[in-house]
Amino acid sequence: MPPPSDGVILSRVRETGAIVSPADIVYVLSLTEPVWVRAYVAEPDLGRVHPGMKVTITSDTAPDRIYEGTVGFISPPSPSSRPNRWRRPSSEPTSSTGCAS
Repeated sequence: MPPPSDGVILSRVRETGAIVSPADIVYVLSLTEPVWVRAYVAEPDLGRVHPGMKVTITSDTAPDRIYEGTVGFISPPSPSSRPNRWRRPSSEPTSSTGCAS
């Protein structure tokens, strides 16, 4: 049976000769095309990044190798990625650790 896409086999889930149904996973593939990179952009630079923008990407593991690509998607900010700040009213007493009691 041919694979649905070109890729690299990461693991074989079923052994040769195993009885499987059409819904069973036999191999786990890593697709070779397209390659997606999840990059974190510093807050001061966020306004300069937009979908469709041409980019060059380097990696710490191969700093001399340069990849070219295009920004395909920018995730919306999630509540967990935003700093949560709170302020204690100065009239509240504090404990020895500096937190409101």
